[in-house]
Amino acid sequence: MPSINPMLKLASPKPPTSTSLQTAVKGTREITYAFIGGVSISQITFVAPLVTYFSGRYGTRPTLAVGIVLETAGLIGASFATKVWHLFLAQGLAFGWGSSFLYVGAIPIVPQWLDKRRSFAAAIAAAGSGIGGMCYSLGVQAMIEDIDQSWAFRIIAMITFVMNAGCTLLMRDRNKQIDPNQKAFDLSLFKHYEFILVVCWALFSTMGYTLVFFSLPDNALKIGLTFKQGAIAGALANLGMAIGRPTVGLLSDRIGRINMVGIATLLCSIYSLCIWTSAHSYATLIVFALLGGSVCGTYYATVAPVLVEVLGIKHLPAAIVWTIIVFPTMFAEPIALELRQGGYEAYLPVQLFTGFMWLGRAICCLLLRAWAVVRLEEGALGKDSDIKVTQMTFRESCLKQARAAVIIAKV
Repeated sequence: MPSINPMLKLASPKPPTSTSLQTAVKGTREITYAFIGGVSISQITFVAPLVTYFSGRYGTRPTLAVGIVLETAGLIGASFATKVWHLFLAQGLAFGWGSSFLYVGAIPIVPQWLDKRRSFAAAIAAAGSGIGGMCYSLGVQAMIEDIDQSWAFRIIAMITFVMNAGCTLLMRDRNKQIDPNQKAFDLSLFKHYEFILVVCWALFSTMGYTLVFFSLPDNALKIGLTFKQGAIAGALANLGMAIGRPTVGLLSDRIGRINMVGIATLLCSIYSLCIWTSAHSYATLIVFALLGGSVCGTYYATVAPVLVEVLGIKHLPAAIVWTIIVFPTMFAEPIALELRQGGYEAYLPVQLFTGFMWLGRAICCLLLRAWAVVRLEEGALGKDSDIKVTQMTFRESCLKQARAAVIIAKV
């Protein structure tokens, strides 16, 4: 699945070279295109319950095939767009739904095949979007400059179809052996304190991730850099993600998934508040892109292993956390545009807001670790594949939290 949405290029003040897209851009506010890009990203999780149901009824390969068709159609449709609502339907809905069928349909497969190295394997798979994002970021910018924006959409559509079709033919699942819980909405999960913590962690994570990765190119322009330098900054952030995701996955298997996620989250907050807020030159922005990218994009690499650790492998497809993160992914970029000021430090409010989002995520990780310590103390945490959803009520978990905090303080 492509990790770069070409729609986000339209949020740049640089005019497209395509006649059809010039018509679409004319008289339209920048925030409109940011919102369309946000809708596209949010649809990946919004239709997750439908994808879960479809996958349980028809299987993995038909689910991925639907995703290929929708995503390719969305890209081709966007290349012929003449009005904003055309882009909303093509890029916002068709591309978003296609991405959901591909991403949600495929994400449970890697954890099904592994036990000991589950985080590392999931991170390697997720690192593909970092490499793809780097290639797309540079490639799309070059295509827009040398050809036009319409053909940039069509070329990406061709690559998307060929690559995803090949991967779908080679992919296999173990649904028959595992018999996963594939309810579209399993609201009973909200009875569990640990799941609520995971939901909060996911909300903060996706908000911070979207703000960082989709604000860097425009941030470069605001500090006086060129379009090409902004594209390079975005590409290096994806390169950092491609390196950071396997590294975090490998360390997660060694020192604990929740422990490593907490450390990576704290680094995200430090990098955003200390380095990004000081990025007034190209060199500093590049440093942040590499360091920030290495840890800021780890959510999508660690969410499946963390959910398995908290809920168990059978409950992974039913975790409605995918649907809940619709809101931060949809509104993160419009929020960034509204927070953005004029002048040299236009992105300072965005940078501070992002840093505190990561800090909130780190607090959720600390509380989740406390919950895991309690379970370890009680001997309830066995092998990943044997974990059952705990029956602790929210009140009981809160009472145990104080004791867990004392245990952590002694460690």
